Amino acid sequence: MHKLGIPVLLLLTLWGAAAHAGNRTEAETAFASGNALYQGQRYAEALCAYRRALACGFASPELFLNLGNTAYRLGEQGWAIYYFEQARRRAPSDPDIQSNLSLAQREALGQEPDVRRSILLGAIASLEDRITLAGATRAAVILLWCAVALLLLSWWPRLEMRAAGLRWVSLSIVVLGLFVVAMKVAQASLTPEALLVEAAAAHTEPLESSTVEFRLPPGSPVSLGREQPGWREVIVSSSLRGWVSEDAVASFDSPH
Repeated sequence: MHKLGIPVLLLLTLWGAAAHAGNRTEAETAFASGNALYQGQRYAEALCAYRRALACGFASPELFLNLGNTAYRLGEQGWAIYYFEQARRRAPSDPDIQSNLSLAQREALGQEPDVRRSILLGAIASLEDRITLAGATRAAVILLWCAVALLLLSWWPRLEMRAAGLRWVSLSIVVLGLFVVAMKVAQASLTPEALLVEAAAAHTEPLESSTVEFRLPPGSPVSLGREQPGWREVIVSSSLRGWVSEDAVASFDSPH
């Protein structure tokens, strides 16, 4: 039994590696094809090619940026915003992605997407946008080690007179590290769960004949509620929710 198990496991491993390599090659081919079609202004075909690359697992910031640009060229503002946001989440410091996202949101929603009234809060929020949660965690770990080093130095006899100051500095560094991570976690919890990729009328019930409660433009961020065949409940606020066609909603949990 053991003699058979090893070759079978090896075969399955090799098959999985070959399948992964095949998907990667197919994704790269589709991505290159999409680029060529985009350059030739064949945007509908380029969008299909990029989506084939995405279906193969090639979910890179560059691919989402190209998907957003292509959808924008086709006048699909909701999808453009969705793809730009997917790109931004993967590369928050990329200025081209942020610029394209802001432009698409402004055209679809009629306003700047993120108006900062406070210079200080605006600077903090801008810094947060440029740091991923993983980056913030790494920074917090580095700060923690710095705090430990300072704490150890505070016990060195030659620095005994400055021990209290070193301990306060080390404590401040730990608090700063925890604050950075906490802010990123809070920001992640406030990011939209889904987006309307097309204009939608929100109904009181998952029925076309039911009353329309409100209407939302493409690009509107929403939270998701219950599901019914062909319908999805969207939540704008604690008092504003309704049912829209499931085709009008794109969740950020799925790469689409």
